[in-house]
Amino acid sequence: MLVAAIGAWLLGRATEPSEPRPDEESPAEAAEATELGDDELIETSPSAASGGRIVIGIPVRDPAVVGDELDRALGGHLAGTGLRHRVAALSDRGEVEHRLAWASTFTGEAQVLAVFWLEGTGDERRLYLFDPRAGATWVRELPSTDDSDALLETVGAMIRSISLWLEHGPPPGMAAVAASPPEPAPPPPIAPASLPSAAAPAPASMPPRWGIELAYLGSTLATDVPWQSGAGLGVELEWASGAVGGLTVGALSPTLLDGAPETRLWRVPVGLSGGYRFRSGRALRPLVDGTLVAEPWRWSARTTDEAIGRSGAAVRIAVSPGVGLRWEAWRGLALLLHARADIWVLNSDLVVSIGGTRVPRLVPHAIAACARAGVGYRF
Repeated sequence: MLVAAIGAWLLGRATEPSEPRPDEESPAEAAEATELGDDELIETSPSAASGGRIVIGIPVRDPAVVGDELDRALGGHLAGTGLRHRVAALSDRGEVEHRLAWASTFTGEAQVLAVFWLEGTGDERRLYLFDPRAGATWVRELPSTDDSDALLETVGAMIRSISLWLEHGPPPGMAAVAASPPEPAPPPPIAPASLPSAAAPAPASMPPRWGIELAYLGSTLATDVPWQSGAGLGVELEWASGAVGGLTVGALSPTLLDGAPETRLWRVPVGLSGGYRFRSGRALRPLVDGTLVAEPWRWSARTTDEAIGRSGAAVRIAVSPGVGLRWEAWRGLALLLHARADIWVLNSDLVVSIGGTRVPRLVPHAIAACARAGVGYRF
């Protein structure tokens, strides 16, 4: 509809004489006289709001609106406009007065052009707008949809068009809200020597998201055992700041050592990690971390006519710097790569006694490599 209107306007301009008539409306008057329906969006020049910032509040417990996914959708819609945005988590208390109390904390910040927030669920979702410069509030209903991707795209397109239109006046298609923020309680008396606090209340923090992973696991051990393969299972927590913590458990395939007596070795590495993942809201995100590794292992030697086999167990400890890469392919489902260097601060050698003489059977590396590759899902 908007494209058709622009095309008709251009065609009309091409047939008009070069000298404007006295009773001809200016472009600004024509823009103010334009009224849009509920399903139409506004488009204007990005330069009007270039360099400003907008804030978008979302309910913490709305499963259809995830902060990272909304951040990514807004990044695409606002590209090239000069507008910067920030997504903030809101408490479960959804009265308009309390939301206005939060939005009004941005009054006086010159760079904040608009404060939006979402309310409701299912077929009754609404988009609110607070203009901190005018102190006015508007609301409009959102189209009903069961597709969260379609909802995020609709919200992103509306926020872009409304933000760019604010320089021209009240946003078309939105109804004014008469509610006002609750009156603050009178401050207690302040001693002459004390100073008032000017700190504004901080927005509620986003809860951490957790995920699971299933991966191929491979590791070096010793000169006689250059590589062992197995599987690993992991659990991860990621905070809104990008901090990451995780627990991984692996099981490597048993190794049969050459020579007599015949000996099998089992390893079960367990890692507790912490690190930082960069590029929040992007599909491809690098990671740096450190891991504390505890590796129980068990060996068993087979009894023969020449030797009596025995079994035993030990635990090794390592500190391991690592790097990783996460590529989110589809709504929380991602491909994962990770590599680390295991520096064994507590190591164990396997020795056998032959004729009363202790002979090294296995001497593990002091520094080994460990790699994981698999899939993960973040809830």
